[in-house]
Amino acid sequence: MEKNTLFKHKKESHSTALHRNHNPIDFLGDGYIGTYKKHPYFHFEVDDSSPECYLENLTNPLATISQTCIYTLVEETCSKLSLKKFYSLNRRMVGRPYFQKEKNCYYFTINLDSGDFYVGNILNYQKKRKFTKKINKNPIFTFSYLCNSLHDVVYNITNEKEIISELFEIVGNKLNSSIKIKNTIDMAKAIILFHFDKKGIKLPNNIDSFFNEANDFLPRMKDYKKHGKKFIDTFMELHKLKGNEIKKALHITKDVNVYALKSMIDVWGYDTLYRENLILPSLNASGEKTYYGPLLDGYSKKEKNIILQYFKWMMVDGSLNSSTISDHLKYYQKLKSLGEDIQLKSKNIDEFIREHADWATLVATYQDGYHVRKYPEKLINTIEETIVDDNGVEFSPVVLTSSDSYIDESTVQHNCVRTYIEKPQSLIVSLRESKESKQRATLEYLITYNEKNKKFFAERIQSTTKFNAKIPETLLTALEILDKRVALVINECEFDMSIKTTYKNGKNHTRRMKLVEIDNKNLRGSIVWDMEIHNEKNTQNNFDFLNF
Repeated sequence: MEKNTLFKHKKESHSTALHRNHNPIDFLGDGYIGTYKKHPYFHFEVDDSSPECYLENLTNPLATISQTCIYTLVEETCSKLSLKKFYSLNRRMVGRPYFQKEKNCYYFTINLDSGDFYVGNILNYQKKRKFTKKINKNPIFTFSYLCNSLHDVVYNITNEKEIISELFEIVGNKLNSSIKIKNTIDMAKAIILFHFDKKGIKLPNNIDSFFNEANDFLPRMKDYKKHGKKFIDTFMELHKLKGNEIKKALHITKDVNVYALKSMIDVWGYDTLYRENLILPSLNASGEKTYYGPLLDGYSKKEKNIILQYFKWMMVDGSLNSSTISDHLKYYQKLKSLGEDIQLKSKNIDEFIREHADWATLVATYQDGYHVRKYPEKLINTIEETIVDDNGVEFSPVVLTSSDSYIDESTVQHNCVRTYIEKPQSLIVSLRESKESKQRATLEYLITYNEKNKKFFAERIQSTTKFNAKIPETLLTALEILDKRVALVINECEFDMSIKTTYKNGKNHTRRMKLVEIDNKNLRGSIVWDMEIHNEKNTQNNFDFLNF
């Protein structure tokens, strides 16, 4: 049977670690004084990756040497196309007389006539009896498994763009693929589509939407026979989905998040999702929009209807994500158990954001206390002066000073800035189109101190918009003005700072900033609080469920 080699690539690497023929008398390995009779400790001296050094030290007992060889090829035999990678390792440790050998083979083979394909490996085939062999035919169509298997074959040359492009082009041409193969994910798609074509499977126009990690399981070939080789019908049976509306949605969806759809059906039922037009949005839900929170047992019908609106804001409007919804319901349950008179009553996204921020503040008061940071009045007034950029657009900077303001910023921006309120060295500024605007950027300035020059420094180290997105160009001029303003006023205002923490039990503490000198080339010191109060928190309430 004649083999035609379409592609071959060989890659070798060497490693040589040289050691001394002696050890310091007080250091014989790992900090212990003593000897190791069987495998003594050898003091490392130099490392070299050249093949010349490897050859020179083949017989040197004071060298750890290794040679790795990876050979990749594409072969065509009759109607079969095979991708193979042969991996070999030859290694000898310092002070050892023998070489350790390892030889593995990873392969992928597809029958160009039938469309069947095989994925497998042979490990330690240098051992005539104790090697391991694995082979899977058309492996259950877990897309990630196929991608990983193909990556195992070609991973050693993925950084060599010209060479890997040649391999992908050869495979694409043999499969008559309409997909421009640029990586192993594209190759996996091309293989599966080739398989479907050869088996006569009737595919939807959006078949590419079904190749994703959220929907990893595709039907086996035997399953298609029950449904006239129709992909959508077979897919629905595999995932136990029913209903004409789901079938229609599967034909047009841009993503296929079966888990999100099924979890929504489990909670609200098919009829409700149909009535609220949430079947397609549920399928299209990305990972961050998938709800992993508790089921709605114990909620009234009215409460469930309100919560359903949250999901519409998440899946249709994109105003929320699943973690925010989950936190909101956890806040509600915990605060109710603590006797707080609260209700689910927000009717629009603005009311929800306000309600969420209020509850988060209340939870934080139980857990960590309510914080208020105090800055010099001149610093606040100067920073919060309106900024007018070159185009005449006005911006309103706001210095965050209280738990309320930090939580509001975190809720609106969907970031973790609420956890920064006790960081003494961080000055947080919210740059907005207006004082109450939801269009804003969250900025963190790091405050440091030079003891020698008696001078403070304010450096912007973080700047993001909603969902931690990058700052748009329209804000760059305003940011430049603000940076200069903060850098100047930090020294003009006789900078000082304190934080007052009040707890539900009535206790309160006030901490003032303290300068700590740090010995570094910039001669910049840090800012800390003058005392720790972790033991004063309300430990009687367990808030571990909140994942702060």
